[in-house]
Amino acid sequence: MKKCSKCGKELPETKEYFTTSNSCKGGISGTCKNCTSEYNKQYRKNNPDKVTELVKRWHKNNPDKLAKNFKRWQKTHPDKTSEISRLWRIENPEYGKKYRDDHKDKAIEYQSRWRISNKEKFAELVSKWQKNNKEKRKTYSERYRTKKLKLPATLTQNQWESITHDFGYSCAYCGKEKPLVQEHFIALSKGGEYTHNNIIPACKNCNSSKGAKDFLEWFRGFKHYDKKREENILNYLNYDKNGYQQLALL
Repeated sequence: MKKCSKCGKELPETKEYFTTSNSCKGGISGTCKNCTSEYNKQYRKNNPDKVTELVKRWHKNNPDKLAKNFKRWQKTHPDKTSEISRLWRIENPEYGKKYRDDHKDKAIEYQSRWRISNKEKFAELVSKWQKNNKEKRKTYSERYRTKKLKLPATLTQNQWESITHDFGYSCAYCGKEKPLVQEHFIALSKGGEYTHNNIIPACKNCNSSKGAKDFLEWFRGFKHYDKKREENILNYLNYDKNGYQQLALL
């Protein structure tokens, strides 16, 4: 038995009850573990800056031990490790993007494997994204349709937002402020590109009415025809008054 120099309790003289010390006889110090723990707790509370500096110095001088301890902690705390990684990725998105850019094949393989293993969760995420990103969804859908026909498809979401802004967030054909769709000035079926030179905002009614018709033939007989809107559309897309695009100006 051994008496603790702090609390005075008599405890078995083993490493289970007393802290270890290379400078003490038998490698066991005279302070029990409870007293040592309490002392360390108070010291950390009263000297936070010193403790931080000591920890940083130890990390710097013991990188191998630090890595080994961290790996052991990760294995015993998988949930906390996952949560820490998730939060870090949210706070540092540029690192994730850089890794994906530098390891495209690995990133694609991982994403494919994750989707297969988490079908329900993936379907839920897709549904949520589609609900919250209706405009982007339309852009991606139109881009896909255009590429299938081997036509240029370069319109971006920022360009579409700029186009709607330039037309006052209203239909280019009737001038009314209604829910807008991306209208192909030259129809996709007639080789119309999905680019900022061929897309204007239109309401669903006007979009449906025009269809694949020639703009000038259709618009000049349209019930909402307006000379100024015709000129505005042609000028915006760099067409002359006869409907020929000024390619040299693009």
